Amino acid sequence: MTQKKGFSLVELSIVLIIIGLLVAGVSGGSKLVQSAKTNKIIQEANSINTSVNIFVTTFDALPGDFKDAQSFFGAPACGDHGTMTQLTCNGDGNGAIGSIYAADGALAEHAYVYIHMALAEIYSGSYGPIPNVSETKYFAINDNNTPSFDLQTKGYYAFWGANNASTARKIFVSARYDGTVAGNVSKPYAPAFTGATGYKIDKKIDDGDFTTGNVIIVTGLSDTAVTCSKSSSDIGCYATLSHD
Repeated sequence: MTQKKGFSLVELSIVLIIIGLLVAGVSGGSKLVQSAKTNKIIQEANSINTSVNIFVTTFDALPGDFKDAQSFFGAPACGDHGTMTQLTCNGDGNGAIGSIYAADGALAEHAYVYIHMALAEIYSGSYGPIPNVSETKYFAINDNNTPSFDLQTKGYYAFWGANNASTARKIFVSARYDGTVAGNVSKPYAPAFTGATGYKIDKKIDDGDFTTGNVIIVTGLSDTAVTCSKSSSDIGCYATLSHD
């Protein structure tokens, strides 16, 4: 009768080593992909800021806040919303990119930032010409008015004014909130990445401190409990990048 020969300890060890290498390779590859995505976020944020600076140099106005935009770009290309009076191609020219707050001018200028820059051929993309025609909220952040990214969830580079006029322009690197808090639906307040990723972004652009500098990392608005700390693995954070 023929005996069945089993694996030797050496052969089993070799198999285990191979499996370990494969697992390490997959894990390492995943980290490299994540690192590349994080670097792309940083590069794009810097590119957007550069585009805004070029627009300011060219038109002596911030995109979105440009009060002569419609006469310059033309009404068909840059139109006003039919029913939402806060959505107008022309900004109020007060030197800040407003969102929906009275101190920012009470116009939804954030929805026209990328439309203005695209029409000026300063920033690539197809936006508008009338943002949010399919939205019930005039301040909504969506693919129609804002470029997106895919990091640990889908997010946006959303210009969004503070509730005061102290910051001329502020970019939210965040996700759109579509939860149960009615007053914040469609605003850029939802988390887009983990605290560990937030630290990498803050460290490369700013000072690595979540609470100081031009880059602020905060806990995003979520219907489930999330945390945002430098070591957290929860997707619980978003960033604001301020420029005067």
